[in-house]
Amino acid sequence: LAEASVPGRLHRAEPLPTAGSNGPPYALVQFGLEAPTLAALPHEGRAMIERGSVCLIGSASDLFVSLARNGEHAGWESGMTVLGAVPEPALGELVEGAILSLPKHNFTHPQYGTVMSMLDKALPCTLQRART
Repeated sequence: LAEASVPGRLHRAEPLPTAGSNGPPYALVQFGLEAPTLAALPHEGRAMIERGSVCLIGSASDLFVSLARNGEHAGWESGMTVLGAVPEPALGELVEGAILSLPKHNFTHPQYGTVMSMLDKALPCTLQRART
């Protein structure tokens, strides 16, 4: 992306699944960006998704932050591209502490049947290029 920051909307927030399950819930927060150029990026699909990974979903302009602690996203790398990471303590305090506690409702994807936990009210967010 050429822009230093890109606006978007945070719309999905799911806690860790119960022990031994891969979901639902799916241990992630998801946001869409106003950046159609993201969908045109080459797909990497090999980097392991770990806790804190920021991942581009397939060929879309949606990203998610992994909250996985026990390999819940193992195998997802083939459909995702890891673009960055949210470090601790921000991951635990802001993402898990503040965002996961917001009011949510379940939504079933009409094509895939996936049950997702959506925020009752989407939040504005901004993706910023890391300062080096």
